[in-house]
Amino acid sequence: MSGVTPGSVIRALGPWGPGLVEKYVTGRFSMHGQPLDAVEQNVFKDYFYHIAAARGSGEYALRHILAPGAWAHAPLAERLHELKVPVTFIYGEHDWMNPAAGAEVAQQLDKVRAKKVSCHNSVRICYFARVAVLYGGFLGYLVSHIA
Repeated sequence: MSGVTPGSVIRALGPWGPGLVEKYVTGRFSMHGQPLDAVEQNVFKDYFYHIAAARGSGEYALRHILAPGAWAHAPLAERLHELKVPVTFIYGEHDWMNPAAGAEVAQQLDKVRAKKVSCHNSVRICYFARVAVLYGGFLGYLVSHIA
């Protein structure tokens, strides 16, 4: 199934695409952390559908990056030590991703190069829910390492 991506499936479904996205959003955000309320769910469903239904671009790299089930072909945790730049792991306070995995990788890296940031009172994806906290923490980290 070369070249098949979630976006290509949604585009191929035509008028049934929004219904598939609605089922995904409803299920996905009811299983992790606090579920989206009705307004948030509607907004995110529309946003996600329009992103996925738009002409494909970077999504075509997914088959080279991810194996079936969204498992990495070459996990970043095994290669991160090769980077010579600062690394920051950012999670929401109740993120769907496991912050323990980031903490474990951070422990493997030099303490000067890695920092874990939690967006307190963020129940979902940090960049979606608490933009000011995310960018404030990120800018503070940059400033402290530039001066």
